[in-house]
Amino acid sequence: MGKLLSEENLAQMFRDRYLDYHGECLGSIADIISTEYEGNKPDEYRAHLILMLLKPNGQLGVSAPPDSEESESEFFRNLRNAWYHEFAMRRTSVEIAPWKIIQAYYSVFCSISALVRCFYPDREEGQGHKWILDKYSELFVGNRTRGSFLLPPTSMYLQSGLKGGDSIRWAYGRETHALRIAQTFERARSALNISVHGKVTLPMYLRCLREWVNYADPYLFFRLYGESVKKRLERALNEVTFLYLTQTEHFMIRLFGWEALKLQFEAFIEQLTRKLEIPCPQLEARFAAHENMSQPRSTRDLS
Repeated sequence: MGKLLSEENLAQMFRDRYLDYHGECLGSIADIISTEYEGNKPDEYRAHLILMLLKPNGQLGVSAPPDSEESESEFFRNLRNAWYHEFAMRRTSVEIAPWKIIQAYYSVFCSISALVRCFYPDREEGQGHKWILDKYSELFVGNRTRGSFLLPPTSMYLQSGLKGGDSIRWAYGRETHALRIAQTFERARSALNISVHGKVTLPMYLRCLREWVNYADPYLFFRLYGESVKKRLERALNEVTFLYLTQTEHFMIRLFGWEALKLQFEAFIEQLTRKLEIPCPQLEARFAAHENMSQPRSTRDLS
């Protein structure tokens, strides 16, 4: 006969498999992002973005690929998909935590897919999640475009050998639990079968989290009790998607120009509000900041 686990055992499983592992790691990642980029409460989006986008930039490392009038370009298609998944994630109740996590992963994945497709604009067979994640690591976490791209904080990805307490010597890293992130990413390395010399990026970790919550233990999220647990999860996912979408939008504005991205943005918002009659304040706030940054320096509102 089958047996049912007790409430006590279920609660312990949720603690072991989420709270003490993924929950702690996501919280530490959110702390690093908010500390590095001044926080991003909704009423602070524009100031946050202006500070972020004023950072120096180098060469992009790629020329703008052609945008065909006869077919949908892969880079803009993925960008719109990223916006949709961010919108869906923020509309999903935190009570349905597995779907919120899945939408967050797809928002980040589509945003980096848009970047990768700027270098590889033509769709080819067999280019799935692993290919995109590997190419993102090579192009944007590697050396090719590091001088031009607004990378996540250094602690957000691992160079080979970043293990153990002695690997993180700076006080800021210890305060924001960079070691905890390093240990979690090492588990992702093993799960994804990445060589010891390969980089483990935050999107790779999110893929592992998505697969776990999708296939292994989604039912455990019935144990997502307590407002503090829910708020920490929601905050972490909002911080991560905000960071990656901002970086992708900024990169593509520099590559294609403000008017090209403004056209994509206005079409997306018009369809969203006309079909669903639901606003998308996070996207609108980011584009208000992007538009401000596209103006001549003397006319920018830096407040």
